[in-house]
Amino acid sequence: MPFPNSRVIPRGWERIHRPVSEGMMTAVGRLTRPATDGRPVFDEATATSTYPAPAVLWEGAVRFGMTAGPPGSTPVGGRDVNVQDYTFAIPTRGTPLVQVGDLFEIVECSGDPASVGMVFKVAGPRRGALSFDRGFSGQLQPPPTTR
Repeated sequence: MPFPNSRVIPRGWERIHRPVSEGMMTAVGRLTRPATDGRPVFDEATATSTYPAPAVLWEGAVRFGMTAGPPGSTPVGGRDVNVQDYTFAIPTRGTPLVQVGDLFEIVECSGDPASVGMVFKVAGPRRGALSFDRGFSGQLQPPPTTR
């Protein structure tokens, strides 16, 4: 317990640490939100359904990585599928609030070119996020299956 009238975090802490946090955001990501109605439009001529395009909310610098620990499992089609969680941090300046169910795509990443094109579904906010970055967790979205 700190002394009365004392600060736990010293003045000027954010001014020093914000550039460090933003400097570690070496990838570029795109945050999208699926259409709210979600109703597909059926084309009789081609016999295919087209879903409305998701709205692009934000695109910019991001820091992301896999969380420590073993992957969890989720039942899909009667089988357990391993699911690995990832954490993300984007700057708070000019970024919208992230909602559960939003999609986050890695657009550029020079440190890990294999991650470009990966799409994650936002699972929720990250605990203990800093005031100058918006932290959240997500899970890798598998490509759609066809049967």
